Amino acid sequence: MSDQSSTIQEDNSHGDENPLWGFEKDAEWRNAFRRLISYSWVSDEKLQEVINNPLEMMSKLSDYTPPSGLYIRFRGLKSNKEVIETPPYNEFNKESLIGYSYDASF
Repeated sequence: MSDQSSTIQEDNSHGDENPLWGFEKDAEWRNAFRRLISYSWVSDEKLQEVINNPLEMMSKLSDYTPPSGLYIRFRGLKSNKEVIETPPYNEFNKESLIGYSYDASF
């Protein structure tokens, strides 16, 4: 490694390298997330749709394209007070990830 390359220091805390950037600064993300939440409040059936496929529903409700590899879990309370939630990510539900290419080394 040369001296020049070893002295370069980037501050990416303001960009998309920061995992909280989307939550804090990206209006498009906030609007898509709000639409998803609002949609889930309409009825138990809509909540179930969001719980089953949150990223797919987000794509249907807004023009926001989630980043590859993003996995969102939702937990909701139905009108009969039953708690339902998105199952945790595992190799059996990896197909629900939008734009994510899975390989065995992951």
